[in-house]
Amino acid sequence: MISVRQERERGFSLIEVLVSLGLLAGVMVAVSSLFIFGGKEVKSGKKMTEAYSVGHDIVEEMDRMTYTQAYQYFLPSGTDTSTATNYTVNTKTSPAPVSDYQSNIDSKLYNGQATINVEALDASGNAVGFDLCVALRISVTVQWDEGTQTRYLNLRTVRF
Repeated sequence: MISVRQERERGFSLIEVLVSLGLLAGVMVAVSSLFIFGGKEVKSGKKMTEAYSVGHDIVEEMDRMTYTQAYQYFLPSGTDTSTATNYTVNTKTSPAPVSDYQSNIDSKLYNGQATINVEALDASGNAVGFDLCVALRISVTVQWDEGTQTRYLNLRTVRF
C-alpha cells in the first residue's frame, strides 16, 4: 500500500525536466537573436544619422551662401555656362573646396563620399544654361558602405 506521504513527495521525471529545458533553450535562442538583430538595426540607424549630418552640413553651407556665391562655389573651371544646364562634383575626385568635405565624411562613414549635383533652373523650374538661370537646385547624395551593402542618402535645396 502506498502512503499519502509518498505521493506528495514525488518530483518531476527526467523526461519532464529535459522537455522543459529544451523549451527554455528554444525561447532563449529566439530572444537572443532578437537582441542581435536589434543591435544591427541600431548601428544602421546611427550610420544613417551620421550620413544625414554630413549631407545636411553641405546643404546648410549652400543655404548660407548668396545665389552668386553658390553659383561660383562648385562651378568647375572650363565649364561653358551658356550651354551647360548642370554639373556634378564628387568629394573624393574633385579639388578643393569640394574635397574639403571628404575629411568629415571619412571620420563618420566607412568608404563614404558625397556627390553634389547643381542644376540651373529658370523661373518655372525648367533646366536652362547657367547664363540664363535664376535658381540653382543643389542635390547632395551621400554614399557609404555598411557591411556588404552600399547605402545612399539624398538631400536637396534650391537657391534663388
